[in-house]
Amino acid sequence: MNPSKSSATPGRKGVWQIPAFFVLISSLWILLSDRILLFFVADPAELVWLQTAKGLGYVLTMGAILFALLRRNEGEVLTSQKKLIEAESQWRNLLQASPDAILVHRQGEIVFSNPAAEKLLRANSADQLNGRSVADFLHPDCRQALLSFPADTRPPSDVCIQEEKALALDGTSIRVEFLGNPVDFAGERAYQIVMRDVTARSQAAQMIREREIRFRSIFNNAAVGVALLDTAGHLVDVNEAQCEFLGYPRDELIGMHFRQITHPEDLALSLARADQLLRGERDNYFFDKRYIRKDGQVVWGRLWVSLLYDSSGEAEHLIVVCEDITRHKQIAEDLQRELETKSALAELLGPILRPTITLSDIADLMLGQAKRLSGSPHGFVAVIDPATGKHLSYSLSPMRGAQCTLDPGQGMHTIPCLPEGYPGLCGFVLNSAKPFLTNRPKQHPRYGKIPEGHIPVERFMAVPVILGEKVVGQIAVANALRDYTDRDLEDLGQLASFFTLAIEKIRYLENLQTARVRAEVASQAKSSFLANMSHEIRTPLNGVLGMLQLLGTTDLNEEQQHYVTLAQSSSNNLLHLLSEILDLSRIEAGGLDLHAEPFFVEDLLESTFVVFRQAATEKNLALEQNVSAAVPRQIIGDMPRMRQILFNLIGNAVKFTAEGRISIDVDAEPSGAKGEIFLLISVQDTGVGIAPELRDRIFEPFIQEDGTYQRRYQGAGLGLAIVKRLVDLMAGEIELKSEVGVGTRFDLRIPTRIGADEKKTVPASGDAAPQSAAKQAPAHILLADDNEANRRMLTLVLEKWGHRVIGVGDGRATLEALAADPSFDLILLDMQMPEMDGIEVTRRIRTASAEGVNPEIPVIALTAHAMSGDRERFLKAGFTDYLAKPVDFKRLALLVERYGCQPERSNPH
Repeated sequence: MNPSKSSATPGRKGVWQIPAFFVLISSLWILLSDRILLFFVADPAELVWLQTAKGLGYVLTMGAILFALLRRNEGEVLTSQKKLIEAESQWRNLLQASPDAILVHRQGEIVFSNPAAEKLLRANSADQLNGRSVADFLHPDCRQALLSFPADTRPPSDVCIQEEKALALDGTSIRVEFLGNPVDFAGERAYQIVMRDVTARSQAAQMIREREIRFRSIFNNAAVGVALLDTAGHLVDVNEAQCEFLGYPRDELIGMHFRQITHPEDLALSLARADQLLRGERDNYFFDKRYIRKDGQVVWGRLWVSLLYDSSGEAEHLIVVCEDITRHKQIAEDLQRELETKSALAELLGPILRPTITLSDIADLMLGQAKRLSGSPHGFVAVIDPATGKHLSYSLSPMRGAQCTLDPGQGMHTIPCLPEGYPGLCGFVLNSAKPFLTNRPKQHPRYGKIPEGHIPVERFMAVPVILGEKVVGQIAVANALRDYTDRDLEDLGQLASFFTLAIEKIRYLENLQTARVRAEVASQAKSSFLANMSHEIRTPLNGVLGMLQLLGTTDLNEEQQHYVTLAQSSSNNLLHLLSEILDLSRIEAGGLDLHAEPFFVEDLLESTFVVFRQAATEKNLALEQNVSAAVPRQIIGDMPRMRQILFNLIGNAVKFTAEGRISIDVDAEPSGAKGEIFLLISVQDTGVGIAPELRDRIFEPFIQEDGTYQRRYQGAGLGLAIVKRLVDLMAGEIELKSEVGVGTRFDLRIPTRIGADEKKTVPASGDAAPQSAAKQAPAHILLADDNEANRRMLTLVLEKWGHRVIGVGDGRATLEALAADPSFDLILLDMQMPEMDGIEVTRRIRTASAEGVNPEIPVIALTAHAMSGDRERFLKAGFTDYLAKPVDFKRLALLVERYGCQPERSNPH
């Protein structure tokens, strides 16, 4: 690289070339000149002369040639030196302009540096670099490696390129690429170092390496499976999650085609989607598919698939991200199955709750749901006959062929219970009382002989139906297209639980029906007993009270009249007690019905007050009533029962109040329903009050405030019990407030409806007072009663009023009397008579089945049946009206006047 030495080299070559050329020419002349002369001259004299001339010519020619050659070589030397100078100038310019830093050192001492080296090493000029050791600019980590080989031992063509770190003058570490080779510099052996700053490139490469490491870490440690496939579908790379998902080691998966691990049912869709992606019909796709693990287990993966392209834009790989959703699918499947099971149970619930459904119907429904939930084509639902212990298939799918059929009249398939238990697989379930399934039934030890023509049993599952601790049946299915699982057994067990409820419900209904029949029989017997008791007690009372009333109309002295009055009072008390006992019994038996009819509130109060005015006056008690303006004049309800409630409450108030007052307040409040109100009634007195310990029991039968032997008040203690039950029957409420020595208050809240505000123009039956007997027109009356005392008493009363009476003792005699004498105006007909009762007699009269009888004749039911609903029953049976025993003479006179004395009828009597 020394310019002076380089220019001397061509001059030396030129100097040596001239003598060599000259010697060559001379040698050729010496060798060839004599031969040439001998060819042309044969004379020796001429030859001598010619040789002399030849020598002289040779000398001159050689001189000329030598001169020409020397002149030419000098021009070439000058030209070469000029070219060398130009080349050296270009070389230096290139070195100065080179972007790479160039250093030349000789035995470690820098002898040359270019501007790029000055810039790279943070030098202000070449003087700061030249003369210094090259080791000063080498990083300690790589200094020994670069200086370990001597420059003069390497051939000129050897080049060393490596990336190391250099040190600038300010101590900065610089990442550089070294290119080193030995060179001649100024005629001496030296070593050239070319350095290129690769810090940015190194950083970029480091970043790429770090990203690759990071990507590889993410790839391998990703929570989801990631796989790289070539365009033919072979696995190129997979991460750990994918290996774990598929159960294969990585080296086995690499190179495997994805069809080898795809579930057969999902393969066609996978191939189609991949083909669409490779043809450019879609950018990516995702779907759920099944894989076959190495262990044979089926797993579900959710795939996201897209393409990776090379630098030319061609599809190079398929990238597949696979999430393991096997658990999600299992949960979804479990939820779906749970939904199907709950739906099946819901579908069964309605029919099971139907009271008319039979056990056979329920068994058919159970079998249908069991087959649907388990995917089974066959099965049966059986019940153990509690009487015989036989296994009865109430519902049985067709599991037999043409060669093995049940006889049409055989009924349900039966399996007997042997001493060792029930046989076969179904017997195993019954004997063990545990659920059971087998997908290899022929290998089970309890697998028995199948009847000829029976279908082969490929799979079998059954659950016992247990009621309490006893097996009462079973549900079984067979031959699903897949293996049965524990989940199938669980679903079947839920159906068995429902079947247990159905059996329990049916048996309960059967027992309930039996109990209901017995209760109806008992209730009917009780009703008959109460009716008979009412008849048997009221009939003699009717005679007693009737005779007392007749006796009261005779001439009696004051003492006798007093006795009659006491006897009537005692009889009335006995009659009232009887009515209370019968009413309470009827309510408790559920035989008391309410009848809603329009009535006026003032009529209700007046009809109740009129009974107690005299008693209140005698005790000097103020009897007050206050009706709020909010109360409608007319309401719809059961007035007789409300009057009975007030009768008992006011009666108690009069009985237990010695002084002060008794007030009744009536108010109303809306109920929220259109046309309906709550009637609020308060009965308050200033009586003795009720002790706190009795308030919780006061509404019980036969409970009185004074329960001692020195009772100051009469009564059986049934009034408040009847009040409470009637209020409950009306869906009302009653509240008691009392303080001993201050008084008692009863608050009623009874739902009613608002009636039309119209006053009745015709008084209700029994409400109007009869005309005096003297003013009544005589009537011809047929009296039918099997009790002679009653018949005699009523005959005397009616005849005393001026009527003509014919008495008979039974129903048949009644019809005969009517047929014999068609002039009767009215029939008073007892209900209970021998031969024929009053209802049958009335039916024959109304249907004109009795010859010669007027079917329109008024018939008054005369009976001791005074229970609630009797009047309506009698009217429905064809009676004109109703008269209870003991007979109220005022009521009797009113009925006779109303029905027996018709002005338009001619009466010969």
